[in-house]
Amino acid sequence: MPRQNQTLLISCIIPAYNAAAYIGDTLKSLLRQTVLPLEIIAIDDNSDDNTGAIINDLAVKADVTVRLYTHPCNKGASAARNLGVLKARGNWLLFMDADDLAEPRLIECALKRIFELRDKWKRPVVLAYSRVDPL
Repeated sequence: MPRQNQTLLISCIIPAYNAAAYIGDTLKSLLRQTVLPLEIIAIDDNSDDNTGAIINDLAVKADVTVRLYTHPCNKGASAARNLGVLKARGNWLLFMDADDLAEPRLIECALKRIFELRDKWKRPVVLAYSRVDPL
């Protein structure tokens, strides 16, 4: 089972709108991390499909806290992310889209790099990661 280092607390925030086709894979990719997040916060932005039900089903089986918030009307991804930030308990935030897949060592490598840079620069650190597979 992946470990969670209590000194490296990261909250994953995922806005989702009509994401039933892929939200399950996104959540599973986060639950398979070599370093688990403190929590996963999913915000269902008033989907018409069963996005919320899929998130709830996976939350019951998860080794980490998965919290679902639902907007009563569609407010857009920015409002959903902002709600996630307000609800987050972690020291660090990882923003994912509902159709993103996290490499198994994403959190481990990101935290390692964050602390390397923070110690070197003595300032807040923001990392961005992107990988696009060729068609």
